[in-house]
Amino acid sequence: MVSIRLWIEDGRIISTRKRQLKSVKEIQADLEAGSGPRNCGEFLVTLLARMTENIGGVIEELEDRMADVEEQLLQSPQPHARQVLADVRREAVALRRYLGPQ
Repeated sequence: MVSIRLWIEDGRIISTRKRQLKSVKEIQADLEAGSGPRNCGEFLVTLLARMTENIGGVIEELEDRMADVEEQLLQSPQPHARQVLADVRREAVALRRYLGPQ
């Protein structure tokens, strides 16, 4: 997970981050194309919506992987599948810890 810090005041937004954010790059491309947010409020709403969309994809992928492994375990229990399921569950727990305070 990547964090972003924002300072927003009338007509100005200052953001800092350690790594690139897909959401910010998408908004930058929209602005360069002349179709981006027109004010600070729109920027914030757009940023949060994009971040939510992107994390939604990660959650769906985890759910799909977990369902696949659980199906394999039901069909023919294998030690390897149990380890994969444990790994996926660990990722889900880490994601929950990150999203919980949000």
